[in-house]
Amino acid sequence: MMEFSITESDPVLQDAPEPPAKVSEEAQAQDSEGVSDKRNLSGSDALPSGSDSNLAIAPHDARLSDGVVRLLEDAEQDVADTTPPNTVRAYAGDLERFTAWCAAQGVSSMPALPQVVAAYAKQLVEDGKRISTVERALAAISTAHRLHNIEPSPVTAKVVHEVMDAQRRLIGTLRRQVSPVSVEHLRRLTEELPKTNAGRRDRAILLLGFAGAFRRSEVVSLNVGDIEDVAEGKAYEQKLKAGAFEGVNFKRPKARTLTVEKAWEAYAKASKLAKRSWQTDEGRAKHLVRHLGDKRCEALTQRDVDEFRTSRLDEKTVRGGPPMVGTLNREVALLKRLMAYAVKCRDLDRNPLQDVSLLEEHNTRDVVASERDLAALVAAADAVFKPILIVAYDSGMRLDEVLGLRWRKVDLPNGMIRLGPEDTKTGEPRDIMLTARAKAAVEALPRSISGYVFTNPKTGTRWVDVRKQFRTACEGAGISGVWFHDLRRSFVTNARRRAVAESVVMKMSGHKTREVFTRYNIIDDGDLRAALVLIEAGSAAELGEIVPAAVKEAR
Repeated sequence: MMEFSITESDPVLQDAPEPPAKVSEEAQAQDSEGVSDKRNLSGSDALPSGSDSNLAIAPHDARLSDGVVRLLEDAEQDVADTTPPNTVRAYAGDLERFTAWCAAQGVSSMPALPQVVAAYAKQLVEDGKRISTVERALAAISTAHRLHNIEPSPVTAKVVHEVMDAQRRLIGTLRRQVSPVSVEHLRRLTEELPKTNAGRRDRAILLLGFAGAFRRSEVVSLNVGDIEDVAEGKAYEQKLKAGAFEGVNFKRPKARTLTVEKAWEAYAKASKLAKRSWQTDEGRAKHLVRHLGDKRCEALTQRDVDEFRTSRLDEKTVRGGPPMVGTLNREVALLKRLMAYAVKCRDLDRNPLQDVSLLEEHNTRDVVASERDLAALVAAADAVFKPILIVAYDSGMRLDEVLGLRWRKVDLPNGMIRLGPEDTKTGEPRDIMLTARAKAAVEALPRSISGYVFTNPKTGTRWVDVRKQFRTACEGAGISGVWFHDLRRSFVTNARRRAVAESVVMKMSGHKTREVFTRYNIIDDGDLRAALVLIEAGSAAELGEIVPAAVKEAR
């Protein structure tokens, strides 16, 4: 591993001698007489700054004739004149900061040792500078050394390259890809400009930049003398002027005719191929098509979304009340995905709902079904629904994972269910241990030719919707306010209360993030009281007192 350090006590760095210039004795004599003092650069003179810049293109050589020297001086001036001013200012600032840092460290900045340059690069990264900024600073340091005829540059040393490679791996150098401006975007931009001289100027800048792919500096530096009229251009100009009156030229692009209904039909085909929850999308899309089906996608606005939400809130769901905020958000999110898919398919130029925000949700549930609740539900449920309830409650599996379970995924000898990536919502495999009662419930089921563990006796294949069966069980048990998905939350909470480590519970339930796991892990007053009993027990143990019997029970 490469190691380097810079300390004030390091004599090598504090008194680093300047390397001898690679010139002949005759050239040194001429320098002392002031013959070619333009190449003696130091400090801030090491970079070009306007017409007085001194660029050491070649070292002194007494064998150079006056004509060659004059041509070199002219070439130096050409380089100075063509160096972008922004680059000059940036390099000058970088060198000034590098020189100040070296002075603070007590080391030489000209010439600089490779270790010094490497340490400075590391310092810039620790100060939060981007890799591109660090690379520019190194380029400035390298240029300064080259102009002083110091070769090789310390920036080219292996230690500097190793440090930079390490920093690139640590913080990355990915650049943000900016979306291009389309003709439609340009048209909107130019139409928004005022009909004033300033507006005409800005319009010309935008059109020139777009048509010629000019840089900003190239556009703003254009002079009238840089523009040349050509015969073809004049002819086209006359044609445009004549056509403007006839409505021939500058036609606006035809409006897109894609409707929300057509957008859904296109998206539905892709959804069935790529999503396991495509049936859920179909249910949500029915409401979108019913309210917005004939709307042109290109013309959709925030107002359309707000009116859709308002209309949906006037409707009643199967539960007898208006849809919840989360339901509306899922429907609007689907609408936004339809627009995004249309853009990818080139059916739209842009997503008109890209900036539409979802409503804030306050739908965190804290319902936890107890063992008594489960017993009541199982007792009141239909015979074919009982094993579904038991397996869901004891495994924490999602509803779709339970209903889609196949016999080949069940390992009864080992009491396990082995879900593959294709079976889970997260796309990751998961092994689930079966409790004794869950294993007994599965073993008692007959094998179906469909291959599914839980089959609908009316269809002979897997269950698709069990809301009616669950509602019947709740009504028979006298339980209200419980959803099937609450069984998954109950598994997580009960496992944690029974002293199973949270990391193990997350592995069993398939939760990938602690944020989501926390929503399923409900802590109530009973948990707080149990925690208090344990805290008091710890205090009593430290004091040597007898642990109360209540503490033992809590444990």
